[in-house]
Amino acid sequence: MSELLDAVLAGAPPETLAAHADARVTRAVFVRREDQNMFEGVPSAEKDPRKSLHVGDVPILSWRR
Repeated sequence: MSELLDAVLAGAPPETLAAHADARVTRAVFVRREDQNMFEGVPSAEKDPRKSLHVGDVPILSWRR
């Protein structure tokens, strides 16, 4: 298992989990800003959402309560 998963299973506090490099990015499906309007003016039958979707690592934004 990964160090991060081991820490989660051991009940590590949030500060410890956030310090792990693995906790700063995640793999996700996303739409790039430049692609958000790519279907404007295109008839619905011709729209293919797969053309606008990308898979890659994205940063996880930190948050505080």
